[in-house]
Amino acid sequence: MIEEIIVNNQKYMISDFYGEVVNQQVSSTSYSNSRSGTDAYGNSISSRSSGTVTTKEFFLVNEHGEERAYSFTALPIPSIRPGHIGQVIHVTKEGSKKSVLVLVRNVTLNTDLLREKEIGPLCVDSKTIVLELALVAVAVFCMFFSLWYALSFLFLDGGFSSLALACISALVAIYISTNSNARFTKKQQILKDVILNRRK
Repeated sequence: MIEEIIVNNQKYMISDFYGEVVNQQVSSTSYSNSRSGTDAYGNSISSRSSGTVTTKEFFLVNEHGEERAYSFTALPIPSIRPGHIGQVIHVTKEGSKKSVLVLVRNVTLNTDLLREKEIGPLCVDSKTIVLELALVAVAVFCMFFSLWYALSFLFLDGGFSSLALACISALVAIYISTNSNARFTKKQQILKDVILNRRK
């Protein structure tokens, strides 16, 4: 099921697929990397790393007979096997072609993987960020210029006026930054709650 939602004037498409696991495979691939070179003093250095990457694949069939295949590499998704009921949720931000995996759930065992680190970038509004950064930059410039002017003409009337302007500019910059962080955190929490509320 695909549904459009709006969070703080930002549109998202949520794709939610829910059904029975009919097939599952787990495969592991080992890797080994080695590097060698010299440091700033001409000493030889080398490093070696190795490990295993696990890929989990399964098929879900919903009540209408529709089937979807999913593959997850190096993700700690919940344990799942044929016969279990699973759910997978993707979110697409308006204007983006990339669909982001945010939730994998084993409904039968009531366990899930919520990818909170992927939800944050979905809440970033590039247009608003550019505007707010520009406003903060102007406020900071005004603050430093006013401080310079105030110190240069400390004992004149203009010096005290500039000092007041510097204080106001600093408060404006702090307000914009704090307000921006608060809006981002609120938007992130709302989107997270929307995703969690769609769990079966």
